[in-house]
Amino acid sequence: RLVDLSDESSRYFSIFFRNMQHHEPMKRHSRLLCYSLLLTCLLLSKTSHGAGWIIKCRFNGTEQNVFWTGQSIAGVVEFVNTDMPDLQLERIDAELIGELIHTTARTHVPFSSNQTIHSGQERVPTRETFFTERVLVHPLRKQGKFFVGYGSHSWPFRFQLAHNLPPSIDENDANIPSIQYYIRFTFVRPQWYKANARQTFPIVVNVLP
Repeated sequence: RLVDLSDESSRYFSIFFRNMQHHEPMKRHSRLLCYSLLLTCLLLSKTSHGAGWIIKCRFNGTEQNVFWTGQSIAGVVEFVNTDMPDLQLERIDAELIGELIHTTARTHVPFSSNQTIHSGQERVPTRETFFTERVLVHPLRKQGKFFVGYGSHSWPFRFQLAHNLPPSIDENDANIPSIQYYIRFTFVRPQWYKANARQTFPIVVNVLP
């Protein structure tokens, strides 16, 4: 069974502070150890992703993810709660992101192996965001926090591709940059120490002749 570590952290917080009220003579180093353990739980909960949910994206009228500049795109983002009975959300953020991907040469630090000196270069991909645009998800915001129970929950979204976007380029030649687009959905949770649910979905952008 998947466990929401952030909810476990909250429970440990409550138990810890209840015990502190009845154990005032606790030594200082013991208190520091307990605080360290609690902080570790919080950090783990903040960096854990995908435990308890599945996110899907469907585009209206097509099973493909290929579109043209200037085209209006509509679809549905689906959030499936698989194992979190008390899941709360604050809002749903979405954005269209364009990235330029190129490779840069990185020099290896020389090192010796069996009395042989090794050095050289490797090509490392570098991603630069050149375009971001907000995607409207309905409802944009509910009044305060809202619970998302077990099962599937869907929200429609809509946006339009700009006419001046460069086309997607999937280039195998390391000397030629690539261009990629994707939609990123973020289901924001109200507690700062709990991991947000986040998923990206690639799309291909073609330019009208």
